[in-house]
Amino acid sequence: MIVAVDLGTQRIKGIVARKNEDGKFEVLASESIESKGIRNGMVANMSEAAYAVRCVLTMLENKEPLRSLGATIEQIYVGLGGKSIQTIEHTVTRVFDCEDEEVTQEIIDEMRRECLQIQIGSNSEKKVEILDILPQEYLVDDCTEHDAIGFCCRNLQGKYRIVVALAELRRNLIRAIKEKAGVEIAGMFISPMAMSKTMLTPKEMELGSVFLDFGAGTTSVSIYENHYLRYVAVIPFGGNELTEDLRELNLVSADAEKLKLNHGNAMSELETDTNIYVSPVSVGMQGLEISTHLTASILEARLTEILGFVQKHIEKSGYAGRLRAGVVIGGGASNLKNTGKLVSRELGMEARHCHYDITTQIENFDYHSFAQLIALLNFAQTSCIKIKEQPKAEKPKRTSIIDKFIKRTGIAKTADKVKETVESGLADIFNDDANVKM
Repeated sequence: MIVAVDLGTQRIKGIVARKNEDGKFEVLASESIESKGIRNGMVANMSEAAYAVRCVLTMLENKEPLRSLGATIEQIYVGLGGKSIQTIEHTVTRVFDCEDEEVTQEIIDEMRRECLQIQIGSNSEKKVEILDILPQEYLVDDCTEHDAIGFCCRNLQGKYRIVVALAELRRNLIRAIKEKAGVEIAGMFISPMAMSKTMLTPKEMELGSVFLDFGAGTTSVSIYENHYLRYVAVIPFGGNELTEDLRELNLVSADAEKLKLNHGNAMSELETDTNIYVSPVSVGMQGLEISTHLTASILEARLTEILGFVQKHIEKSGYAGRLRAGVVIGGGASNLKNTGKLVSRELGMEARHCHYDITTQIENFDYHSFAQLIALLNFAQTSCIKIKEQPKAEKPKRTSIIDKFIKRTGIAKTADKVKETVESGLADIFNDDANVKM
């Protein structure tokens, strides 16, 4: 069984799943609690985050099927997110002494190691680290190749996308989970990359597409073209901003969130105006009537702003106008009505919601909210739970009918006395000092 945990800005979630015979995952249990110690997808308070993770795992252990198995969660899979994740371009060049130098795996590995030595600029004093190095293509003399091994050339140029983030992003996550919560990390994957690889089809990756993950604290942008990840960026705005905007209607956070989830619409022109009654916050105060059209206008304004940042990142990537497969959207904040239509209007491309190829018996399971965890399942390789060994029960000794009769009648002692008398008599007859045993 696989256990995955998402340390989100708004909620900390966990799921338990297993892979069935048909190769599809089945979600067996899920839990979600209010997030503690997380800011914009990054662990800010390790003690609070560790406590929240431990609570989610305990709740999962007390659910079926783990409870009946007496199972404990030994390790978990987690995702790396946060606004500091981005990609940078880098090129490595080799000029060989001869014109027909064969490109070997050793040369390719050496070029990749050179990427690790680059100096990463930062506007702050905080350290930035490399999370992953993604080869794009190789220029073998004058020809572009996706795999250069085996070709002969004089000039070789490798193009790479290097995924970087603040060093504290990964460091704080490890400290909170492994050191504070006392849980091993079975695997750690970059969330935007895991999501896009899982939710995009091979044809979409080839033709060129954008995957948007609308989270609570951030919105991630992943661009694929010709099967390669070309660009990743994380925008520090998400569903929380929508809720905060609705609070301006004189609502508390809980009521604003409920209004967004139950009556939110991403496009005001498609909303029929009705009034929603919101109960008073205290005794003696009057309740509020909120216009759904006004609500939609507020949500549309903020989403349009976020999509404006998305458009800037598409242009920055250099792939604007080349993404023929359009946009795929996911994440909890994408649950709003007509989000796909708004995305299509603002970005000028066709948009669809992502499809989740899993099964579950959980009632009202929110696929969009657990999207990152569903993505992590596809990269999991080892079981995360330990089943408590049940002590073997000793088989009761079978008692024959004769044994039961002897025990009940008490003739066992009488039989022993008769045996001793016969043995003594035999010894006298044969004048044998040795013991005679029957």
